[in-house]
Amino acid sequence: MMRNILEYYFNFVHRQEALAEALQSLAEEDTAFRALYRYVNRESHSDAVNLTDFGEIVPAHYIDRFKQVFVKTGFEEHYVKMMG
Repeated sequence: MMRNILEYYFNFVHRQEALAEALQSLAEEDTAFRALYRYVNRESHSDAVNLTDFGEIVPAHYIDRFKQVFVKTGFEEHYVKMMG
């Protein structure tokens, strides 16, 4: 779901490069974020190499990282508006 939101929004606002830069930066800062980073950057939503074991994922951590994508790209206001 996060991947779809990010792809749709950043394609809509024509800021795909900003999205890629933010994702790269977050992946460098946070090793736990790297799996989501790889998943978002794959061409296929059904890539079995990524996110297959959801048991160790802490949702709050990924929600925070999701927010940080919007913060790093200058769209925090949009995130707050949509997420409340």
